[in-house]
Amino acid sequence: MQVFRLAAIICLLATLSFAQNVIDTRGKAYREISGHLARGNGIEVGRALKILSGLFTIADPTNLTPGSRFDYELLVTNDSDASIMIPQTLDWKEIDEAHARQNFVRADLFVNMGCLNNFSDELDHVVLYGSDQRPGTGITLNLGESARILGSGLIPLHPNMKCQSKGTATFLVSFQVNTMTLQRTPKPAMRDGYTVDEQLFAIANAKKEYPISYPQ
Repeated sequence: MQVFRLAAIICLLATLSFAQNVIDTRGKAYREISGHLARGNGIEVGRALKILSGLFTIADPTNLTPGSRFDYELLVTNDSDASIMIPQTLDWKEIDEAHARQNFVRADLFVNMGCLNNFSDELDHVVLYGSDQRPGTGITLNLGESARILGSGLIPLHPNMKCQSKGTATFLVSFQVNTMTLQRTPKPAMRDGYTVDEQLFAIANAKKEYPISYPQ
């Protein structure tokens, strides 16, 4: 009996933990870093790049038509060999420390629709921020743990592709997590200038086909 109770408690705690790992971006706009980017060095790929698994689903795929909105979920699972922090705040101000130099984590979520080598414009783009110095701005995923990212996209009126003969479209999703270093570089001509160095350290990709109706 005690073993059964212990197993039930462990399952309950795991369920509660998973339920809390939800990042809901639906109907919300993200806020970028305030100021003017004076220089960016581009994104470097870290030596220990973590490959995460991603599972993309659309809540109601029965009405995917030009100009329609759709709700989706990206399930990101950490099956790498180390714990990973997933940023979860949409507002840069929530982690901005106003220091001359600041380290933080940024994630970009891109949702595109494509076929073969052709891609449409972005159906959705979400930016998330997190910092070890600001509790509650990130979710730590241990090995095997997952986070659900909820979003909303828009089907384009005129897709930049010519592969609708099967009546389906492939949704391509990329979730990129970068470590960032911001250096403020105020000058008389640009008092709010800054530079950034960023390194890609985790990525999750997903794709799935859904039926879609476009006029011929």
